[in-house]
Amino acid sequence: MADTHRAELKTEWHEDWLLGALQGLFPRTCGVACWISTHLLPPEPEIEALAMIAAVESRKREFAMGRAAAREALRKIGHPHATIPIGDGRAPVWPAGIVGSIAHKQGIAIAVAGRAGDLIGLGVDIEETGAVTENLWQDLLVPSERAFLRSIPDDDRVRFATAMFAVKEALYKFQFPLTKEWVDFLDVELTMSIGLTTCRANTNRPLLIGGKKRDVFSADFKIEESVTLAAVSLSE
Repeated sequence: MADTHRAELKTEWHEDWLLGALQGLFPRTCGVACWISTHLLPPEPEIEALAMIAAVESRKREFAMGRAAAREALRKIGHPHATIPIGDGRAPVWPAGIVGSIAHKQGIAIAVAGRAGDLIGLGVDIEETGAVTENLWQDLLVPSERAFLRSIPDDDRVRFATAMFAVKEALYKFQFPLTKEWVDFLDVELTMSIGLTTCRANTNRPLLIGGKKRDVFSADFKIEESVTLAAVSLSE
């Protein structure tokens, strides 16, 4: 049953919609891209292929799709043919002078890239709307977030729970290349409101980012019937 549901979701993730939604979540100086599982994959640089030589085939394809999307995002900002190896914490290593982020979910990969002169950092995530059910809240959400979800209508509850998870993932991807710190789901407290697609994220300790200690960040998200996107970026 679950596999059938995932197959149906893929048909709803239209490429044009994803590209438009991603562009709306990030500064216009960024390059955004997506790679759908039905697209043919271009040849991989050797260093990337070797990094995944021991992985199962599904993971190899997911990785290759993410790198293909990343190269397309880089091409859009004038950096074609880049190699993106794996670095600390298995995070992608972007070309010098570039910040970026990659996310995957069930047959699709998305990527965003920007110039370091414009942005300090960025992070992106994509999730299946409704995937974060109440039995997961205790491990992912702090008490104030769980209280917010219980205060809103049932139809909104599962949607906003997914958005909270996606924002925390995007925040982690934003901060890790800059701090090399582990920031757990429960280290972040989000403040959301019905009707708004921007939220505040407070970390439980200051993070040194862009030469300043920061513990308050802004995030944007977009919830659709099948997919939820989240974005964190910080301009210079």
